[in-house]
Amino acid sequence: MIAQGAEAKVYYREGDPTVAKERASIYSTTEKALDAIVLHNYLFPETAMNAFGFTRDSDSLFRIILTQPYVRCLRLATKEEIDTLMPKGSVIIGRARE
Repeated sequence: MIAQGAEAKVYYREGDPTVAKERASIYSTTEKALDAIVLHNYLFPETAMNAFGFTRDSDSLFRIILTQPYVRCLRLATKEEIDTLMPKGSVIIGRARE
């Protein structure tokens, strides 16, 4: 495991082009959780998620198992950069079309 947060446990094997995730569902139904993945894939096709299974963790929390392209970055965004791009209390949806 290379990372774990409230949303997912992330696994990576050196050299693989993808990561595997056990993603916790914050949605009231499985259908809504899968709809969120479809929306993500529409908005961010370069990091599209491929759901291929379901499980429950040791606390019986429902999780969706998926793969996603591994994105190697030079550095993480700073808090200041995130605050500038994502004003408090808002979510920016949309992307530039070419």
